[in-house]
Amino acid sequence: MLTVDVSETPAEAMPPLPGSLRPIAPLGVPTVSRRLVLTEAMTMNAASGETVRRLTRQERPGARMYHCHILEHQQLGMMGIVDVKA
Repeated sequence: MLTVDVSETPAEAMPPLPGSLRPIAPLGVPTVSRRLVLTEAMTMNAASGETVRRLTRQERPGARMYHCHILEHQQLGMMGIVDVKA
């Protein structure tokens, strides 16, 4: 589990997985975050050996889960919890 303070902007490093698409929001399900609608078109593609970093701003304390919908990727570290502390 990654723990951060509300005032921090964490960078989550995702492990390199060859030819993987990394969805920011669940495919086909828009997510509203700070008045920004994230859609299935907002994805990141990483080449073999490449590391992807995603910056997020957390304004409220609490646990946040991140995950990939490909089960094999979850077992390689693409699923976890970020615990935001006040």
